[in-house]
Amino acid sequence: MDFRLTPKQEALKKEVYSFCAELEKKKPDTYTGIESKNEIDECQEFHRYCAREFGKKGWLTFGWPEEYGGKGDMMDKVIFSEAVGYYDLPGVDEFGVAMLAPTLLAAATDEIRKKFLPGIAAGETMWCELWSEPNAGSDLAAIRTRAVKDGDSYILNGQKTFITNGYVADLIVVAVK
Repeated sequence: MDFRLTPKQEALKKEVYSFCAELEKKKPDTYTGIESKNEIDECQEFHRYCAREFGKKGWLTFGWPEEYGGKGDMMDKVIFSEAVGYYDLPGVDEFGVAMLAPTLLAAATDEIRKKFLPGIAAGETMWCELWSEPNAGSDLAAIRTRAVKDGDSYILNGQKTFITNGYVADLIVVAVK
């Protein structure tokens, strides 16, 4: 088995690493690592800037189906992730890109996909998660928050804790029964 990158993958790797090296030069002096993106305003601005730049390149959608803006394959995603990690860059919304988008692609209606995937792909919308609950932690089998349909809406009843990224997010994904 040959584990070398193909010429196309080598070209992508060169492009992504070069682009990330240029982004690294724009890091704020206050940037101390990925955690600082949510702790310091200028670092959050840099995170959103990187996300939009990655979105313009189509790199947030590696491995997605083409009909939803997908580009490349999973190996391209690995190359991109490796470069982002190498340069310690923000710009990949861990909830939108890494968690919600794959879930929407696997299980959502086409209407929901068309509503939310473009913002994730463009790096324009940032998400937070509401998972953890008192007496349940992040054990989804033990959550008690309920969603009850009321006409065209849902009424949520319950309590969430540790709302990761809540204060910097544009939209929320919530786990309910």
